[in-house]
Amino acid sequence: MLLVAICADSAAAEALRPVLLAAHGQYLLSLESLRFSAPLARRDDALFSGEGIESSVIILEGSAWPQLVETLLADPYAVGGVWAKIGLYEMPHPPVLSPGEFLVDLTRDGRWYLKLFSGSSVDTGALKLVYRDGWAGTTTSASSTKVVGPLEVGGWSGMSIAAAADMSTALNSVSAADVACVTGGVSSTLAVPVAAGSWTKRP
Repeated sequence: MLLVAICADSAAAEALRPVLLAAHGQYLLSLESLRFSAPLARRDDALFSGEGIESSVIILEGSAWPQLVETLLADPYAVGGVWAKIGLYEMPHPPVLSPGEFLVDLTRDGRWYLKLFSGSSVDTGALKLVYRDGWAGTTTSASSTKVVGPLEVGGWSGMSIAAAADMSTALNSVSAADVACVTGGVSSTLAVPVAAGSWTKRP
């Protein structure tokens, strides 16, 4: 089973991310369950250390949901107040990757973008997400978040990730999932400054 966590930053995240970055990175890279992780931004010049970042996506794989949630919430960013709110989703149909194939290849394409979709008809061209639970952090971190919209009510129903020349190109690209989304849902496009996990090929 795959847990997909969409983690919204707290108001204090820009100051806390640089302080906790090393511990966060070491923790993620120690996880055998890690399939994909990335900070998310709405601009191409965002720094993964904090400036311009507003959220994160973490994908873990395991056999038991409670253990996956426990693993996620032990992340220094969750414990330390970087994340204010987390939407916890299950991905029932993971991407089919052949041996030696990666969902994201940073050695070939330098810029990647994550799209989140809401609506009941985004199955075509997107990885389906099923909302299972939500988490709000400490009292101080949960008081403010930079991400609004479907995340707050667990409304994302699909995601896709693809390379593009820049944010403008990514925003203007039209996929099958985008066309399906027009019928009644919304979408959000976010830049991926850096990524890690077994689905990612890194330089």
